[in-house]
Amino acid sequence: MEAYAQALRQHGPCGYGPMARVLGWEMTRTGQAEDALRKAGRIVYDRTGRGWLVEKGGKQ
Repeated sequence: MEAYAQALRQHGPCGYGPMARVLGWEMTRTGQAEDALRKAGRIVYDRTGRGWLVEKGGKQ
């Protein structure tokens, strides 16, 4: 989960497909990490479906 969050910090908002390539993970593992971040309130999505990391204090 933290590796996914760090990748979003470095590469900016995107979906789990591009993050899978960045991280070198299979899609299932990447999707699970994204889902865990979403459930923890650490990712929000824009109209295009890209995930934005929410840092402490609620800032994107």
